[in-house]
Amino acid sequence: MVSDDGKFFLADPDAEVWTVTNPEALQSHHGHRVTLQAQTTSQTNEIRVLCVKPGDGELRSAAKQGDAAFRR
Repeated sequence: MVSDDGKFFLADPDAEVWTVTNPEALQSHHGHRVTLQAQTTSQTNEIRVLCVKPGDGELRSAAKQGDAAFRR
């Protein structure tokens, strides 16, 4: 869920709040449920949005076996 001002993102599974480093990427999505592709910095709880898709209300797994993180 994107905050009303687009500066924060609330992740569904763990209700963790992330600070969006490029809030202009979430323009027109303020207050909506979305699916994001993003780069994260977990030490500071910051995300940089790469891609935004309207949410469909369905929770999905955050990582899949074929993702790049598993090919290292």
